[in-house]
Amino acid sequence: MTGWGRIVYHRGGDLAQVRVNEGVELADPSVGDVPRGGPRGEVRGFSKASRRRCLRSLARINQYGVESMPLFVTLTWHDTWADDPRSWKALCRAFLQRMRRKWGRCAVMWRLEFQRRGAPHFHLIAFLKHSDALVTWLHETWTEMLHPGDADHLKHGTHVRKADSWRHLRAYAAKYMAKEERYAGMESQLYGRVWGWEDAALLPVEPVSYLVTIREALAFRRALARAGGQRVRGRGCGGSLTGYLRASTVRRYAAALLSSAWEIEGLDALPPTLSGVSELTS
Repeated sequence: MTGWGRIVYHRGGDLAQVRVNEGVELADPSVGDVPRGGPRGEVRGFSKASRRRCLRSLARINQYGVESMPLFVTLTWHDTWADDPRSWKALCRAFLQRMRRKWGRCAVMWRLEFQRRGAPHFHLIAFLKHSDALVTWLHETWTEMLHPGDADHLKHGTHVRKADSWRHLRAYAAKYMAKEERYAGMESQLYGRVWGWEDAALLPVEPVSYLVTIREALAFRRALARAGGQRVRGRGCGGSLTGYLRASTVRRYAAALLSSAWEIEGLDALPPTLSGVSELTS
C-alpha cells in the first residue's frame, strides 16, 4: 500500500484532523496535501459548511494561551431597525471600533441572525477581561448608538455574560453562534456573510503537523472515528476526517499508533490558523 498521511492537532485545543493520501508518493514534505475543492460560491445564509467552519475555528484555540474566559454579548434592535442588512453590519462594526478604542484590541467572533419577531441581532464572543465597568459601557454605548436616552433599549438591547468554562463556551457556540437558520424567508434579507471574526490573529492557535505512513494514517483515522462516534468516509486519495479531541488525547493516540511520524513545523495544516474566516466587511 503506497501513499502517506498527515495528522494535525492544535496545542491546547480540541480539534484533530487526519488526511489520507493513498496511492500518492510524497517527494517533498513541503508540497503539502493534494489540493481540494474550488472557489467558494456566493454566500447565502448559514450553511452546514459554515457551521462546521464556525465551530472548528473555536476548537483550534489554545485554551492555555487565553488570559481569561471571553464574554458572551448580544446586541439587539429593541423596536425599529433599517431594512438594509448592510446598515446592521455597519453599526456592529462601528460598535466594535468604539470598543477597540476604549478597551484595546481583542478577538471577537460575530454572528448575525433574526429573532422570532423579525428583529436582527448579533451574538458576539469577545475575548475581553470581564469587569463591571466594561459591562456598563457595553449597555450604554449600544443604546447611545441606536436609541439615545431610551430606558427600555438600555435594559433590553444588550445582554452580557462571562463564559464559565471552555465547556460552557463550546455549548454557547453550538447553540447560538453555529445555530442553523430557524425562520424561513428571513435569510433572503441577509447580505453577504453572517458570521466571522475580528482580530482573530490575536488568538493563540498552534497547529502541529505529523507526516505518517499510509497504514498509520488509516489506523489513526479509525481511532479518531471511534472516539467521536463518526463514520469514516472515503478510503482513496483525499479521504479525511475531523474530530473534536483534546490535544493530550491526540498525543496519547499518536504514541500508541505511530512509529515513523516526524513533525513538520510551519506546514499548512488543513488549515492551521483562523486567517481564512471573514472580517465584518461584507
